[in-house]
Formats: sequence, structure tokens, C-alpha cells
Amino acid sequence: MKKTGIFMVLLCAAALSGCATESFVKEQVDPLNARVCTLESKVGALENKVADMDGKMTTLSGDVAANKQAAADAAAKADAAAQKADDCSARCGKAFELGQKK
Repeated sequence: MKKTGIFMVLLCAAALSGCATESFVKEQVDPLNARVCTLESKVGALENKVADMDGKMTTLSGDVAANKQAAADAAAKADAAAQKADDCSARCGKAFELGQKK
């Protein structure tokens, strides 16, 4: 009798607690599913933008390196031109001095 009483209590508890119906679960899950799908599409778009930016950064990095080398080459040429100008100035100064002595 004691076992039957416990069984009846458990049976009543299970019956009163109820089970979720398929339509109730669908009503609860569908809005969440829609939000997840929206977020997935936004994440996909952001991933594409990040990949695009990464490609642009790589290109810009190469351009910066090329411009840095071009600037170094231009500086070297400017230094060489300045040295030639100094040499020419010294020779002109000597020629002027020789012309003055005559």
C-alpha cells in the first residue's frame, strides 16, 4: 500500500507538471532561430569585410616598403648631387682666384 501511495503521488506530480507541446516549443524557438540567422549573416558580412581589409593592409604595407626604398634612393641621389655641387663650387672658387691673380 505504501508503494502504491508513492506511485500515485509521483503519477499525479507527472500529470500536473505537464509536457511542452510541439507548437509551444516551436513558438518559443522560432524567434530565437530568426535572431541567430540574422546574427550569422551579420558575422559573415563582417568576416568578409575583415578579409578585404586584410588584403588592403597587405597591399598598403608593400606600397609603404616600396616608397621607403624610393625615398632612400632619392636621398642618396640628393647627397651625391650635393657633393658634386660642393666639388664644382670649390673648383669654381679656385678658377676665380686664378683669374683674379692674372
